[in-house]
Amino acid sequence: MRPGVASSDTAEALPRSVLFVPAHRTPLIDKAAAGEADAVCLDLEDGVPAGSRRAARAGLASACAKLRAAGKPVWVRINPEIDQVSHDIDALPLACDVVVLPKVEALLDVQRLESALRRRFAHGALAIVALVETAAGACALHDARGAPPAMLLAIALGTEDLAADLGCEPDAPPVLHAFDALALDCARLRVALFGSPAPIGFYRALERFESGVQRGVASGSLGGFCIHPAQLPVLHAAYRPSDSELASARSIVTAYERACVDGQISAGAIAVEGRMVDAPVYRRALRLVTRARAVMASSTASARC
Repeated sequence: MRPGVASSDTAEALPRSVLFVPAHRTPLIDKAAAGEADAVCLDLEDGVPAGSRRAARAGLASACAKLRAAGKPVWVRINPEIDQVSHDIDALPLACDVVVLPKVEALLDVQRLESALRRRFAHGALAIVALVETAAGACALHDARGAPPAMLLAIALGTEDLAADLGCEPDAPPVLHAFDALALDCARLRVALFGSPAPIGFYRALERFESGVQRGVASGSLGGFCIHPAQLPVLHAAYRPSDSELASARSIVTAYERACVDGQISAGAIAVEGRMVDAPVYRRALRLVTRARAVMASSTASARC
């Protein structure tokens, strides 16, 4: 009998790769629909000039439908400014899966968006990914207490904006420190960590991008953003468990569950391949197996596109 563990819904829901595409650039949306990204984030914020935002909103429904038809989960990054956000929310179609909220300064920002989305949509399937992009936002999140909003799926660090706020490079030590702190905050809040301290803008310097992505993987991130298709192979390779890691995790899960009676293991720990395995080790292994299943499903879906 399988012992009780935390829900694996988050590991199943988050993709390895999310490609940002400006929502007003139809040719790029067409390429993304036919491309290899696990999910596509239609950008209404930084990627869209102010004069093109109305047109981007007007075309959002058709863009979402096109991506959905290609088997791509659809994320939409909205604007955080009070004079823009209501227009963005009104333009969101039912085909949207995740709303990305940038410039988050406190969990209250997410709570307000959640309330607005519940008023806009009768169903509760929509999720929120929060982008922390300033020093003030990182500090506020560290001080946040209480349960996070129910729609909050994950929190990510906006490295380029944070670097601009700090006056450093996007993979400089202060940004790496902020990401490490975010990993701890996400664990404390029981929210998934997404993204990495990678310089996402350097789409030709793939070794530099990969270094940051690997740092994210090591800290428990489940997937990452990119702005160019050339970055997708880096994300897909980094967020796919190796064959040896997966084989070891499966052995641990199988042995531990066989030793359980009514969800409990009488011995407290068992030996598996020369390693003592207790409940925390089992949970990590189960998370890896669950995540690998989601990754393989994403790989299959991307290959069909």
